[in-house]
Amino acid sequence: MIGRKTEIQKINHLLKSRKSQFLAVTGRRRVGKTFLIDQTLSQHYCFSITGIQNASTEMQLLNFAVKLAEYQNTELSNPLN
Repeated sequence: MIGRKTEIQKINHLLKSRKSQFLAVTGRRRVGKTFLIDQTLSQHYCFSITGIQNASTEMQLLNFAVKLAEYQNTELSNPLN
């Protein structure tokens, strides 16, 4: 990835830590944040989700439930309850 050496080094440093870590990736829209995370961390997680811009909490939670059900290959029952 072009121009992401510093960010990749920081992510890899966090991965090597023996402590639990939290990583927040912020920035303008359409600059490749999700792509950076997917390319750098895809071998380290089994489930991921991207939030919906300007959506309500209820819609974010529904989105999460739907994506989790897809991952588990199960059906949602009454997703709005």
